[in-house]
Amino acid sequence: MAVTLSSRVLLVLCALLLLLVVALAALTGHVLSQDAPALLCSETCPMDWLYSRNKCYYFSVMYRKEGDWDESQRFCSSHNGSLALFDTQEDLNFLMDISGEHHVWVGLRKREDGIHWANGTTCSSSL
Repeated sequence: MAVTLSSRVLLVLCALLLLLVVALAALTGHVLSQDAPALLCSETCPMDWLYSRNKCYYFSVMYRKEGDWDESQRFCSSHNGSLALFDTQEDLNFLMDISGEHHVWVGLRKREDGIHWANGTTCSSSL
């Protein structure tokens, strides 16, 4: 009879432990499912684009070789973007590392009144 009582206690404890594991898994899964989309969206770029520091970059061979700055900016605008804008040394380093020895257009342009970003703001950075 002592064996039967021990078995019942063990069975109840296992059932409680199983319920606890299921409850924790449900809570954890719910929390993860709420956080996961934000993480995935922030690190997802269109196919053939590169992700770095919350930005997506596209390097077009055609425009690097044949297009001028205006044409390249129009291409970027048609894809809801702009030529590369960077405000940190890390972003600049990334662009330099990826482009290698190739010349690429970035979102800076020299005008009579100074150097401006593609978004129209004046460049005041020492980068």
